Amino acid sequence: MKPIDVCFSLCYRGLPLVTIEESPLTYLGAELRSQQLREIAAALVQIADDSDARGRNPRDQRRSYQVGAVPVPEQPLVGHPAGGVKEGSRSFEIRERALEAGGGWNLDLYEDGKLMGGGAFPDLEDDDDGYSDALEDGQAWLDAGNRE
Repeated sequence: MKPIDVCFSLCYRGLPLVTIEESPLTYLGAELRSQQLREIAAALVQIADDSDARGRNPRDQRRSYQVGAVPVPEQPLVGHPAGGVKEGSRSFEIRERALEAGGGWNLDLYEDGKLMGGGAFPDLEDDDDGYSDALEDGQAWLDAGNRE
């Protein structure tokens, strides 16, 4: 992902000012996964902290922040039957799959809180969305449990 390039300076009132010169969001149609948005947010918080630490330094300073350099815990996407997960119910979890493992998504299927199975859903081509396939299989898992 592109880094966030900024210029630290002061606004007309003499307060710290940050100009974002380049970022993953500076082009139209930026498509980002929720984890990528969290990584961008963490980088922006670091930029804000660094701006505050500079105080009223009158010299402009340019700096580049690598998105993902600040560790952000992954937040799994969890699906469950309407009304919440109940005793004897099924649920599923979709997690982003590591790029080293081929990228895409992992699906875990649970029943009564126990892992029962799952699979890996790579994003094979630009038009193939492994997430949609994992979500479809997860929903089928829930639907099959509701029919029993």
